[in-house]
Amino acid sequence: MENMPRLTTKHYLEIHHLLNYHWFHDPAPYRHLSAQEQWDLHRFFWGYKEFSDIALSEHRRTISKQDPSLPQRAGRALSRFKRVVELRTQIEPGQLSFKRAPKGSCKAVTYPLMCLELDLAQLARVIIAIERLNRKASEQKPKL
Repeated sequence: MENMPRLTTKHYLEIHHLLNYHWFHDPAPYRHLSAQEQWDLHRFFWGYKEFSDIALSEHRRTISKQDPSLPQRAGRALSRFKRVVELRTQIEPGQLSFKRAPKGSCKAVTYPLMCLELDLAQLARVIIAIERLNRKASEQKPKL
């Protein structure tokens, strides 16, 4: 395993801006990380929100003292995140193939996007969508 160079403040801020860009403009790479990896990235780099450079530097000092292993865990998650971004740029959209599910089958696959703050409006939309699906499914079932 290669040794990572010491994380300078400048590099830390660059990573924050990279993660922030993806969070708001192309969040798909986050979906390829585990929930814990996403939490570690968010907690250490604060990539889900805009902050001043001073606030970010202060956060880095504070969080590193509170959880000394977090910088290392976030570094591993960042390496995986960067690999996902790189792979996504190498794959042409035409290279992807999708299989259609058999008619009548219903399978939902979810990929979590973890954020440190709860989005109540988004949660409400999800609950409403699930309820609509349940209601639709119960209406389509044959009654005995």
